[in-house]
Amino acid sequence: MNNKFYEDVSEPRQKKPFKSPHSFTYFYNLSRFRLTNSLVKTYYSPGRKIVNIGPTTDWNANDLEVTPIHLKKKTFSDDEPKGCILNDCHFEVEHIDLPDAWADIIVVIDSFEHIVDLDSLICEIKRIMTPEGVFIVSVPSDKFLTVQHILSLLQKLFNKCFKRNKSTQRHCCHVQNFSQSALKQRLGSYGLLIDIIFSNKLFNYFLVARKNEELINLSFLDLTVILPTKNEAINIRNVIEQLRVTYPHVQIIAADDASTDGTADIIRDLQSQGNLAFVDRRHQKIQGLTASILDAVDCVTTPYFIVMDADCQHDVKYVNHIYNQLKLDCKFCVASRASIPYGSLIRRLITLVGSFMGRVILRLQKKNPPHDILSGFFGAETEYWHKVVSGHKDRFSKRGYKIVFDFLVLEDNLSHIENIYYEFKQRPSGHSKIGYKVYREFLKSLWRGLRQIKQC
Repeated sequence: MNNKFYEDVSEPRQKKPFKSPHSFTYFYNLSRFRLTNSLVKTYYSPGRKIVNIGPTTDWNANDLEVTPIHLKKKTFSDDEPKGCILNDCHFEVEHIDLPDAWADIIVVIDSFEHIVDLDSLICEIKRIMTPEGVFIVSVPSDKFLTVQHILSLLQKLFNKCFKRNKSTQRHCCHVQNFSQSALKQRLGSYGLLIDIIFSNKLFNYFLVARKNEELINLSFLDLTVILPTKNEAINIRNVIEQLRVTYPHVQIIAADDASTDGTADIIRDLQSQGNLAFVDRRHQKIQGLTASILDAVDCVTTPYFIVMDADCQHDVKYVNHIYNQLKLDCKFCVASRASIPYGSLIRRLITLVGSFMGRVILRLQKKNPPHDILSGFFGAETEYWHKVVSGHKDRFSKRGYKIVFDFLVLEDNLSHIENIYYEFKQRPSGHSKIGYKVYREFLKSLWRGLRQIKQC
């Protein structure tokens, strides 16, 4: 297979994006490639075949075995200057020289917007995808007056007025333009099931699609799922039953924080079916979500554990995504909220400000934080957790709800931390426990992080 993508260009512009002299391009590419790498690892397991369609595999930071598929460049004219950048190229689709149902993971980054006959490429992707395969695609968010669209117009104007590039005077950079709904509808029209779709800081859309529903047929004897509860009588039975059906032999620990609506009675009733432990904290002096999780982790006997809410806002299907990351030698995995399609403006603003302040503190500690530092959906290797947390529980805001942030402040080395991405669902019933006391506890966590900076 021909590994040379640009026939007339010896050093393509995007060959070394991490060494770009432009700081914006550097961080833009770094963010996209890290996100792509996390998505691939979410669905990868040893033996699965990965195919990359497009000009770059620089997202492959873990050196996974990847089969590259290059597209045929269609130039605008014979007098087009050599060394043209990717945005001034359009591409044609030829038959992909791979057997039917061969690829388990197909990655298309920076290509869809340049494909003249996009329908042919989608058909080829579907043909080579295995029945249980996944398709990961990223496209720029360049509909009218979006950030990407405005930047594209500015680039075109700059090339026209200063570089005198003839091709950009005659042609637009992209032959395909996408909104989130348009991308979802385009792939859905071919019978592909959309697993998740979200925006990356207004510049790109990332989408994961599959041929069929995800099949989970493993035994989860080495995994414990922790469910901290507080007045979740309406939801807890449904969550536990879903976990049992989806993940055979998984261990479940429900840590109840003095519920008054009968949650504890429901948990005790479900214990008769096995694989369910109950941590009753009604007599504990300190009550809070973080305290419940810390007590529950002390009861874990499996190599891995995952913490998720018991209010149905965390879909149980994403437990497998975190578990897969942990099995790939990730020590700590955060499920980052790719989209939050509801909520009051005030709560969104508070979350945005809190996340920004937390990230600033972690950056000042010279740490590279995960995408969602305020997530309540995460997993860890049990031995690693105890190694970091043992003797330092006093550095957690036990009455608070942001245990992930407290852990990130405590841990010095974040190189073993990964992300998976999920859609945050609306609570079907009940009400949120977030309130003034939770915000106050998070401010304490921020102050603790600042004090650690001063000590350093």
